[in-house]
Amino acid sequence: MSPTGREPERPRPSGDDLPAAGTGETAPVVPSAPLPLALRLLLVLLLLGLVLFCVFGFLATLEPLPGTVRWGFRAIYLLVGTLGLGGMAWLLLPAGLRPGQR
Repeated sequence: MSPTGREPERPRPSGDDLPAAGTGETAPVVPSAPLPLALRLLLVLLLLGLVLFCVFGFLATLEPLPGTVRWGFRAIYLLVGTLGLGGMAWLLLPAGLRPGQR
C-alpha cells in the first residue's frame, strides 16, 4: 500500500506486451472486479424464480403421462433446478470462497 492508503494501479498490457498471433503464447490474465451486491441479489432472485418453476414442473410430472415423456421432463427440470441452486450458492458465497475468484 502507498502512503495515501490506496493500492497502486497495475499497468494494463498494451498492444506491444501481448503475444503475437499464432505463437502459442497466452495473454496475461487480468482479474475482473466482483459483481456489486445489488446485482448479485437481483441475479439470485431471478435464479430463485427459475428454481421454483423447476420445482413446480417436476411436481407436475407426477401426473399421469407416458413413461418416456415423464422421465425426460423430470430429468430436464432436475438438471436446470440443480444448476440454478448452484448458481445461487455461487453468487451468495463471499468472494474469497468462490472458486476462480480472489
